[in-house]
Amino acid sequence: MADNLRSLGPGKMYHLAYRTVDMAPDVLEDLATGQIAAGMPAEVALLAGAGEATPVADVTIDGVHDFVSYCRFDFRILRLHPKPAELGSPGFMCRYVEK
Repeated sequence: MADNLRSLGPGKMYHLAYRTVDMAPDVLEDLATGQIAAGMPAEVALLAGAGEATPVADVTIDGVHDFVSYCRFDFRILRLHPKPAELGSPGFMCRYVEK
């Protein structure tokens, strides 16, 4: 995924889809109440096994599509971060990261 974003570069559109079982409960709650919507800033990050987030790209959400068992986020790439070192396996695939 990170290599795909890097090959596209800033200004390009991309999407990521997550099974709802891979999404943190607070993200699912915000999706259900419409708090995550088009026009919102977001960050795509790779997560290590211990939960540390390594930023990949700053993005703007263009669309959110809830298909019950999974959700797809369409977004525009604004800025790419330097390529991270190899990371372990993540916990939730889609979650909020404290800054």
